[in-house]
Amino acid sequence: MKFNFSVAKSLATLSFKAIAFAMVAVISLTAIPSGLAQEKEESKAEQATETESFEDQIDQLKEKLTDEVEKLSEEYHDAETLDERKALSQRRREFEKLIVEDAIGLIRKMDAERQRVKTIGSLLEMQVKGEARTSLLKEIQTNHKKSKELGPLLKSLAKVRTPTQEIEDVYRHIIKHNPNENVKAQTTFALYQYLDGLKERTFGAKRGSYFASRSDNQIDAEVDKLLDDCVEKYADVKNGKKTYGELASKILQVRNIKVGKIAPDIEGVDLDDVAFKLSDYRGKVVVIDFWGDW
Repeated sequence: MKFNFSVAKSLATLSFKAIAFAMVAVISLTAIPSGLAQEKEESKAEQATETESFEDQIDQLKEKLTDEVEKLSEEYHDAETLDERKALSQRRREFEKLIVEDAIGLIRKMDAERQRVKTIGSLLEMQVKGEARTSLLKEIQTNHKKSKELGPLLKSLAKVRTPTQEIEDVYRHIIKHNPNENVKAQTTFALYQYLDGLKERTFGAKRGSYFASRSDNQIDAEVDKLLDDCVEKYADVKNGKKTYGELASKILQVRNIKVGKIAPDIEGVDLDDVAFKLSDYRGKVVVIDFWGDW
C-alpha cells in the first residue's frame, strides 16, 4: 500500500491551523466578557463617585441653609417691629426656595432611588416651609410615588413639625398610586399615626386652617378607617415580628374602650371555678372588678 506523504502533510498542516484558529477564537471570545466586566466595574465606580459628589453638594447646600437660618433667626429675635419680622420671614422663605430648587436638581441626577428619597426626607426634616416644602412634596408625588424605597421618607414626613393638608395629601397619593403592598401598608399605618397625633399637636382652641373643617370625631372616624384597612387589606404584611393587621387590631381594641362602645369580651372563671364570658351577660347591668394578688 502506497502512502501519499504530501497529502498527509497537507492534512496535518490544515488540522494544526484549524486548531490554532479555534484556540484564538476561544481566547478572543473569553476576552470579550472580561473586557465588558471591566467596563461595567469602571462605570459603577464612576457612578459611585458622581453620587458622592452629588451628596457632597447637597451637604454644602444644607450647610448654607443652616447658616442663613441661624443668621435670620438672630435678626428676627432682635427686630423691633412686626414689619421687620415679616420681612425677615419672607427672606427666609425665599432663601429656602432657592436652596431646595438647587437640591432637587442634584437629587434628580442621583442613580440610587433610596438615596434620592432619603435626601428629600432630610430636607423636609430641616423644617423648610412655603414654596420650598411644596416643591419637595410635589417632587415626591411626581417622581417617587411608585417607589419601593419610601420607608425613610415616611419617617421624615412624620418629623415635620407643622401638620398641613399638603403632607396628608402625599400620604394618600402614595397609598393610591404605589403598586407595592408593603409600601401601601406602611403608608396607611403612617397616615393613621399622623392623623391620630393631630389633636395632640394643636394648641388649645387655636387649631389653624388645616383643622378648621374637622372635628375630633371626624378625625377619629378617619383614623378608624385607616386601621380597618390595615386589618382587611394588609393583614399578612409584616412590620417587624408582627403584621400590620395584628398591630391595627390591638389598637382598635383599645380605641373601642369608650363610653357607648361594646366592651371587649372577657373570659375567665368565677369564684366557684365556673367558666364564663362577659358577653354572656350582654343586656344586663354588669359591674367588673379587676383585682389580683401576688
